[in-house]
Amino acid sequence: MSQRPEDYSVALHCFGCRRAGTMWSFEPSAALKILEGWEERDRLDIRRGEWFDRKNGMIMRDGLISSIRMISGNTYSGKVFVDATYEGDLMASAGVSYTVGRESNSVYGETINGNAPNARGATNHNFHEFFFSVYVKEGDRSSGLSPWIEPSNPSEKPGMDDRRVQAYCFRMCLTDVPENRIPFKRPASYNEQDYELLFREYSAVEANPHVKVRGCLDGKNKIPFIMSSMSNRKTDSNNRTGFFSDFIGRNWAWPEGSYEVRENIFREHLEYQQGLMWTLANHPRIPKSVRNYFSKWGTCRDEFTDVPGDGFVCNEGNVEDSRSADPNVRIQPYGIDYGAIIPKKEECKNLIVPVCLSASHIAFGSIRMEPMFFALGQVAGTAASQAIDFGCSVLDVPYQELSARLVADGQVILSRK
Repeated sequence: MSQRPEDYSVALHCFGCRRAGTMWSFEPSAALKILEGWEERDRLDIRRGEWFDRKNGMIMRDGLISSIRMISGNTYSGKVFVDATYEGDLMASAGVSYTVGRESNSVYGETINGNAPNARGATNHNFHEFFFSVYVKEGDRSSGLSPWIEPSNPSEKPGMDDRRVQAYCFRMCLTDVPENRIPFKRPASYNEQDYELLFREYSAVEANPHVKVRGCLDGKNKIPFIMSSMSNRKTDSNNRTGFFSDFIGRNWAWPEGSYEVRENIFREHLEYQQGLMWTLANHPRIPKSVRNYFSKWGTCRDEFTDVPGDGFVCNEGNVEDSRSADPNVRIQPYGIDYGAIIPKKEECKNLIVPVCLSASHIAFGSIRMEPMFFALGQVAGTAASQAIDFGCSVLDVPYQELSARLVADGQVILSRK
């Protein structure tokens, strides 16, 4: 089926909005078609399925990367390299300094970085005013902690640094069109206890009908995630509330983990989320009205066809802060300096890193969205091209030449002060 943008609601999420003539909501398959169209139009040589040899694949001379070798044995040479991955493996193997986790507030004079035990008063990803026992048997400390619960540490104070990273989840494209819907399936690894907090949350909602909860069905039962509408009766579904698709705490080993470790984390997240959706649609401990709602949904046949307190629990780390020093002044866009995507001069002279860029944990929290990565990627590609044309290192690309080309190509650049 085919829908026009005005035929479906796009008001539930910022990337499902139409503003100033821009359409931010689109099917993943449509985005892939556009990207593959660019690939064909520009005759790009794309090599898929290659894995960088992180132990022995970096070949450098005099501070310059001369070539990189894959696990397959294939070697690629170049004058300039761009590490546009989420992990920054090329950057790390080149000896570029980096950090993992959250800096303390004191490092850069920030106020909402580091450990956040009370989530700074934010509500969207927390358990609201309900309190749930962390123990396998409610209220019984001797029964042990429920799965995925981390015991509190009195030595951790608000604003302290740690090695935690933001939670991961799969953003889901769902549909309620019967002929295109794949019903949620129970994974072989399913463990009911993994979803105990979800059951307890729904029990609390049913026991407290007077409490207003974000995202409700029939005015009572909570739908615990965002269901932004896309064309052709599909959704862009994302995490929300205290317990949903974010697999909190299970991804901390990912940034520096081996490929095997990452594969295990990937599989854990996939099976957790598959089990979650099956639970919402089928488990008898979920309110019937909620089960009826979720059983109408499923994954799309035409998308992703190649991929299958003491005694109480609270979420830590959620930050949703749109304040400014003056409450009457709206926060304005900020620029990202070119220096944030290039290494120090003594570390590497021909590498650009537009995704794992130099930013504090809290600053990266606002930079980390894909539209920004596209913009940073444009800067990286332009700078790499000019470094080759001018015969200089990426550190010495003339800013006026770089900015002029970016503006000519439609990039938005804030004036330098």
